[in-house]
Amino acid sequence: MPIYRLYTLEVGLKKFEFKLQTVLKLRQKALDDAMLELARISKVLQDTQNEKQLILDTKSNLSLKLTTVVEGEILDIEQIQTGKNYIMQLDTKIKQKNQLIEQIKIAVNSQQKKVQEALKERDILTKLEEKQKQNFYKEFLHKEMTELDDISISRYKVG
Repeated sequence: MPIYRLYTLEVGLKKFEFKLQTVLKLRQKALDDAMLELARISKVLQDTQNEKQLILDTKSNLSLKLTTVVEGEILDIEQIQTGKNYIMQLDTKIKQKNQLIEQIKIAVNSQQKKVQEALKERDILTKLEEKQKQNFYKEFLHKEMTELDDISISRYKVG
């Protein structure tokens, strides 16, 4: 059996193992969870903004309808008063939606910071893994070259 073949059987191909792999997985999970929460909060914000827009559209349509009733020859005081009361209720709802939107925006900003932090923590470990992997293979190649040099020298001496 050739010496090189013996060498490969003895040493074998050593596999890289990142010792902090479980921590990296945990940080990736934390990042995924933070991103899911951000998506959920963003959806709530979008839904709330859509609800506010519906209220604004309803108010606009009602105002237009009341203007038409006033300009028309038929004046229905009760209908006008009911419309005005409803517009006041819509204004209150709009204010409430605006406050809710501001609170949700604060939550979105807070969650974005959490996502950025989780991303930063994950990236630190990913870069560490890459660096360790490069060092591992560099060292492995260096050892392999040293072994091959030793084999070459022993062949030269034998021959």
